[in-house]
Amino acid sequence: MNHPKDTLRDPPPFTIRLPSGFNTMAITEYISELKEFLTSPLVESLVPAHPNEVAAKGSPALSNGSDDGWWEWIGQVDPSRRAALINSLISSAIDQTITQQDQELHPILEHLVVRISQLRLPRTLENIDDILPGSNADHNSSSSSGMSPKKAHEVQRLSSLIDVIYNTSVRGPNRLIVDVGAGQGYLSHKLAAHTGTRVLALDGDQGQTEGAALRGKGLSHAERQRARNRKDALSPGDANPESLAPPPVTHRTLFITSDSLLRAIDEWIECLDLDLQGTTPCPVFITGLHACGSLTPAVLRCFVDLCTRFDHRQEVGSNDNKKRWTPVALALVGCCYNLMHDPADFPLSETTARTYPQGAVHHLTQNHLQLAAQCPAQWSRSQSEAERASLARRKIVWRAMLARLIHNSSREPSTESNIPSNRLGRLPDRAYASWEIFVRTACEKMGLTAANSAGYAVDEGSPTFSSETDTLSFQLEVLHILRALVGPVIESLIIVDRTVFLAEKLGAVDEPTGFTVRALNVFDQLSSGSARNIALVVEPVNKPSIQV
Repeated sequence: MNHPKDTLRDPPPFTIRLPSGFNTMAITEYISELKEFLTSPLVESLVPAHPNEVAAKGSPALSNGSDDGWWEWIGQVDPSRRAALINSLISSAIDQTITQQDQELHPILEHLVVRISQLRLPRTLENIDDILPGSNADHNSSSSSGMSPKKAHEVQRLSSLIDVIYNTSVRGPNRLIVDVGAGQGYLSHKLAAHTGTRVLALDGDQGQTEGAALRGKGLSHAERQRARNRKDALSPGDANPESLAPPPVTHRTLFITSDSLLRAIDEWIECLDLDLQGTTPCPVFITGLHACGSLTPAVLRCFVDLCTRFDHRQEVGSNDNKKRWTPVALALVGCCYNLMHDPADFPLSETTARTYPQGAVHHLTQNHLQLAAQCPAQWSRSQSEAERASLARRKIVWRAMLARLIHNSSREPSTESNIPSNRLGRLPDRAYASWEIFVRTACEKMGLTAANSAGYAVDEGSPTFSSETDTLSFQLEVLHILRALVGPVIESLIIVDRTVFLAEKLGAVDEPTGFTVRALNVFDQLSSGSARNIALVVEPVNKPSIQV
């Protein structure tokens, strides 16, 4: 009997940089190995193993076949070797090959780390001009007023990519661009600086839309705050009353669906009052910089749906108003997988759903999505980042240990006063300066006084770690790192699924109006801090130059 993954037809051609040993012509093999990895006993034990729950129980719940003594092995690591083990695991998030360390890993953990490095997508920056030659764009000139270095890098790189696509594939003197999830409008206004460009900036948050519109008028942050409080302030969608010409950027609040996006672009095109040549529809470029959560799959479905609709209208010769424009290209960067809320967001592609093992990872749990948002490769990219990541791990471990102590003490007789009356919530960084300060601050916030803190390992008035507690805290830190290392593999499956989905759906469009699909490492993940650095790109092929 043939293996199911051997009989499944691969989707139409597309471009994505895969790990060594895999190629896009046999993408089902890569997807199959990703799914098999994520359903392996150890990974299935790690994904749901939240440190708080593990701390309460003392050990993770292990799936059949995953209990090879690795948890106990971590607890037996000599304290003098612990830092080396932590550094080794974190370094593996960047290294494609695992080097021999002073502290050897338990065999099952070593196999896990090696498989992660073999399966996660490469994330090194790709040169736009090498992949899409023909651009004359100046990639270094950018106004970064009001932007962080990270945001400035992202806006410059994505706008340059869009420049390249226009110069090589779309052409034409004028540009019509829809920026979905526009936020504060940094990308929208950067794109609108190009001569002949009009941008429709869409966001689902009214506050973001208002702020972006006011920022576009050149107001400072303080001026924007005052303008928002004025009852007579112009609404974000209003044009400048002193000018009859439409603004280069039109801001609008919109919940994205295929129909709502279609109507919004129809109305926008109508307001632009373009001088159309004959019956040629206006080419519209759809983009989004870090389209959050479920917005990215929603935009992908909308783009495919619109392409299919317009392809069908051209076949039947429809003469309605909606033929005034046509979707021509896409450049979309997703983010915040933990905010994906629609079960239909994964899998998008038939290939992912049908690839062996078919029943495996058919949906992603909230634990999967939380881990997919992790980027352990950034934890060691600089000294300051390493310190920040170390503090973040300390917060996770200490809060888990405190929850364990509260859980244990609340079960003892006559300890009703040790049941917190308030949630812990967020604490300032200074509260984590020492375990003593943390316990005191946390107990005060939760309504637990020093007099009833006997359950918190108090030694002569100062909370301390016992040897057993110290060992468990180290195990929890390693557990957190292992779970984070799995995250990029989950993200790789999500990205490949989205890329293949576009190839499947757009490959069905007629050849004269076809598209090419690629996933491009458009941002520098390490130097810029852009954890989500892959853009999904769709370009037209075999199209004549379109004039607007």
